[in-house]
Amino acid sequence: MKLELDPKFEKAWIYANERFNGMDFEHLKFCIEEKPSMKARWSSEELEFLIDSWYLINTGTCRPENKLEEVVDEVVELAEEVEELVDSAPDFEEMTKKEIDVWAGELGIELDRRQNRTNMLKELEAKLNAE
Repeated sequence: MKLELDPKFEKAWIYANERFNGMDFEHLKFCIEEKPSMKARWSSEELEFLIDSWYLINTGTCRPENKLEEVVDEVVELAEEVEELVDSAPDFEEMTKKEIDVWAGELGIELDRRQNRTNMLKELEAKLNAE
């Protein structure tokens, strides 16, 4: 697997690979926070990249804060999708039996249109909950 890297971080990635393998995180933090040469050599964006690189090199994963952000983003995205689905759900009370049957058919659900409207809606609800 080839790492796709933003060219502006190539120098930092090479540095991280040369220096960070086996370095403990406390030492890394000390170097970044306390050594003036580090702050003079690297932009704040590159320093963040160096921290991310340490996690990748030494743990094989991204740093925990990044994982949390990814999960939060996923949850927000799912919540937006659910909200869209709820907003786009038809008002079954206003629909005719035929409209209910057609809507269900679009989802691959077959209903028995011989029953009354109330029972059709119960059947639809049961089949939706079963999926």
